[in-house]
Amino acid sequence: MQHNNKIQYPSSLRILSDIFLQNGLLLYIVGGYVRDYIMGYVSDDIDICSSASPQKVRGIFSSYTDIEIMDVSLPLGTLIIRVGNQTFEYTSFRRESYRQDGTHTPTKVHLDATIKQDSLRRDFTVNALYYDLQNEKLIDMFDGVSDIENKTLRTTRNVQDVFCEDALRILRMCRICAQTMLAPSEETLIAAKSLSSQLCNLSKERIVQEIHKLLTANMQYPNSSHDNIVHGINLLFSSGVSDVLLPNTKQDIAIKAASASSMSVKIALLILDTTDKAASLDYLCLNNDAKKDALFLLNHTHFDDCDSLDFLSTFGYEKGLLLVEFLTILDKKSSTLKSYLKNMKTQDSFISIDTLRLSGEDIMQTLHIPSSPIIGEIKKELFKHVVQHPEDNTRKQLISYILKNHTQ
Repeated sequence: MQHNNKIQYPSSLRILSDIFLQNGLLLYIVGGYVRDYIMGYVSDDIDICSSASPQKVRGIFSSYTDIEIMDVSLPLGTLIIRVGNQTFEYTSFRRESYRQDGTHTPTKVHLDATIKQDSLRRDFTVNALYYDLQNEKLIDMFDGVSDIENKTLRTTRNVQDVFCEDALRILRMCRICAQTMLAPSEETLIAAKSLSSQLCNLSKERIVQEIHKLLTANMQYPNSSHDNIVHGINLLFSSGVSDVLLPNTKQDIAIKAASASSMSVKIALLILDTTDKAASLDYLCLNNDAKKDALFLLNHTHFDDCDSLDFLSTFGYEKGLLLVEFLTILDKKSSTLKSYLKNMKTQDSFISIDTLRLSGEDIMQTLHIPSSPIIGEIKKELFKHVVQHPEDNTRKQLISYILKNHTQ
């Protein structure tokens, strides 16, 4: 099925298309860029494809010094083509075979496919949209445009087969729906729920990437909001994904993660009630820093606002900001901590004991004492004083405080 919709794209793609045509080939834009354009958004992430193998593409561009070709995965027919400051991911048309255990990696790849065969390996109809650059034609083999108009996400083939081949597609369903506000068809959602247990067969790295994209779905398009993330989180529950990745998590608490600005706060909220937090963290954290911050928040779930001074003297300003956001979303008291953080913000660069306007050396000279543990105790006392009285964070005022409180 062909549509006459014309799509705008970078001029460098016209250059590539003309070179392909000179070699008897048609070049296509495929997938998310086409989908997003039809939905009214323009992305800078553009995937292209043709029937040419990676080796043939390298041969075609071997004499072009201003076009760079970089290998990504030759067995999968994938290259990066760089024209000026723009890069495009290129894949050859391909056919794939999979085990039926959802493990994501194809067992066989054939790079002799037609565009129809290539479209059949794609997950959802809205991602199986091709734009013929030479003829300015949109090629839609599975009524993906109609699905966009109806705000529906469907698979290109039998949904059981699509998800059994690659269980990551279940997470992609949740993530794409979060980003686009499409809704999976009833058949698609039922199949996802019945096969979500196969997510256990995937590498954690793959899962983390999809979850992270879902939790930042409000940043995908200009008119996106936290409602996009709420939609995605609800789908994690209705698809059965939460049972695998977030066991025992309460949906109403998980939804609160949508309103958090910090990824660490989002993650902590998602696993607040999980039975195995360590395992869930592995599925959710892109790096160790995010994991540490999420665990830090979970360890302070029962924070007592009366302990704000001790908390700040131990952990500092940045951790205080994280905890306030976490506690606020959970409707827990943190008014004192908020007040102290506001005071700290008024002081340029004052975020911890180490950034007091008085050093340990100054304290020793003022009190005429040698280095000892008492210096650290005095600095902690000064920190608590300045948090409550930010106007006193000057060398003169702090020395005056020491002389008044630590000399006889």
